[in-house]
Amino acid sequence: MKEIIILRLSSLGDIVMTSPVFEELKRLYPKARISFITSSQYHGLMDDNPHIDKIFYVETRIKHNKKEGLNTFINEFELNKINFDLLIDLHWNFRTVYLSKKLNAKRKVTWKSQALRRNIYVLFHLLFSIQPVTRRYLETIKSYINNDNDNISNSYKYFFNTELAEELKLRIPGLVSAGLIFPASKWPTKMYPKEYFIELINRLDTEFFLLGTKDEYEICQFISEKTGMPNLAGELSIKETAAAIAISRLVIANDSGPMHISSGIGKPTIALFGCTTTQLGFAPNQENSLIIEDSELLCRPCSLHGWEKCPKGHFKCMFNLNPEKVAAKIKNWLVNHE
Repeated sequence: MKEIIILRLSSLGDIVMTSPVFEELKRLYPKARISFITSSQYHGLMDDNPHIDKIFYVETRIKHNKKEGLNTFINEFELNKINFDLLIDLHWNFRTVYLSKKLNAKRKVTWKSQALRRNIYVLFHLLFSIQPVTRRYLETIKSYINNDNDNISNSYKYFFNTELAEELKLRIPGLVSAGLIFPASKWPTKMYPKEYFIELINRLDTEFFLLGTKDEYEICQFISEKTGMPNLAGELSIKETAAAIAISRLVIANDSGPMHISSGIGKPTIALFGCTTTQLGFAPNQENSLIIEDSELLCRPCSLHGWEKCPKGHFKCMFNLNPEKVAAKIKNWLVNHE
């Protein structure tokens, strides 16, 4: 096998969790060129993965949004001139289905998203053996890696830029002894209340840096002003953020992309889950993560991805996570995980 191409356009955490697929394929086919198609908004995210030979970025928001744009993307990179031995669609949305149809490959395989099972779980809270996403990714190529179900791992790795990490140690030396807090998320119902973050910080005997994107600067600044903790939101690229996670002491985050980067690196990761649950299949690695959630709240999960507002109006999934109790759990857990 000489040419392999893998498709996964979004989102950040989902992309991070594709890592075992690249690793297994490169292990079995070390001489194969493994290419990756992903969205340009995640530029740099997978650059340091040693098992990826080439990354092609689709500008999904504007330039390559529709069929005409996707055709332009294919022509720009002359992907239609490559005869792939294997094409793996780990997304299965309109764009990846269209790209899969247009690209030449001897064999094309698509992952099983278990969307029906996940929707039934959200709508009726009936749980039908939803597998972790890493397992579903790997089962897509099961016939190539000669693994049975028992040997397929649920864990994943994230590869950061080590040189950049060393640069950050000099540029922001406080990161080495500090924890990182990512208080935001794309969806408000996945966000621990900012007032709770303030109390949580005040109860933990740790210096923290607040991180996020430019769009998340405001919430980080609010917490920063109340706690005195530095705000780096919008100042670091994706690659720099990963490097900052790698040299930091620990990470506290909502169910979000940074949570997966942190867990994939192997950093002690405290994950705050609200409207979503780990049973949906997108949990961080068990060995280095503490998941904090209200597992007894009957309305969870209420969404696959999150809402702008709590559909029941009470937001108990997060408001029930008392900062005093959360701080105590974190302190107890860190005794054996730092």
